[in-house]
Amino acid sequence: MLIEFKSEHDGSLVLFAKVATQLLEMMGTSARHEGALRSEDVPAALASLNAALAQRERAETDDDTQDDDDDIPLSRRAVPVIDLLEKTVASGGYFMWQEKD
Repeated sequence: MLIEFKSEHDGSLVLFAKVATQLLEMMGTSARHEGALRSEDVPAALASLNAALAQRERAETDDDTQDDDDDIPLSRRAVPVIDLLEKTVASGGYFMWQEKD
């Protein structure tokens, strides 16, 4: 399943639902496959996502186990979402996501 993220003024992107759900949870949303943030709520969601990713990176750094080299870290997968959120903050629009067929 795919989830499409859209910004009112700044485009869209598509992620697999597993990754999208993790990022939505980190943003402080319900992580449902459909939802939206008003323009005034986007900065807090962006801050929550950045803080959660930083905490996750610290925990992974402290952990002695090594991940499979083929795995792409969640922090890297989050980059396009962070970019879209930052553009949304700058343009002042809404941010939404929904399941894509």
